[in-house]
Amino acid sequence: MQALDWQVIVKKHANLVWQTSYRLLGERCDAEDCFQETFISALKTAKRQRIRNISGLLVHLATRRAIDMLRKRCSQLQADISNIDTSRLRSSNPGPLQQVHRDEIFSRLRQALTELPERQANAFCMRYLSDMSQKQIAEKLGITANAAGVLVHRAKERLQEIFKSWD
Repeated sequence: MQALDWQVIVKKHANLVWQTSYRLLGERCDAEDCFQETFISALKTAKRQRIRNISGLLVHLATRRAIDMLRKRCSQLQADISNIDTSRLRSSNPGPLQQVHRDEIFSRLRQALTELPERQANAFCMRYLSDMSQKQIAEKLGITANAAGVLVHRAKERLQEIFKSWD
């Protein structure tokens, strides 16, 4: 077992885990649960195996936990998506119609992400929700930059298929 100072780890990586959780879930309460579950899972992982990249592990676990929570939401009678906070979307004072349209697109994206394979969903979220480069994604996932690009590309293709099937 690796000797890690978890107080330092939480302090150093709390913002990264929170941003990952909240960007995917969009609700403070769910993001708080995901945040806690992420660090608990990381602690359990550290007891089982050596961790080489703690920030990569935390992003991976936060994304996985958030997607699991989204899947649970969708399976529970397609949770009420009208309450999803999309205030983080970049916009210069959108009108009511634009806001409704963005809310719907973002909620559809959240639902579609639950249908992707886990690694593709992770890579897509890191690229487009966390604005990471392919190189950064590769470092976090422990893969090559080319493999990260392929994962993002496949995720985008699969998301397009999912959106087309809904129309």
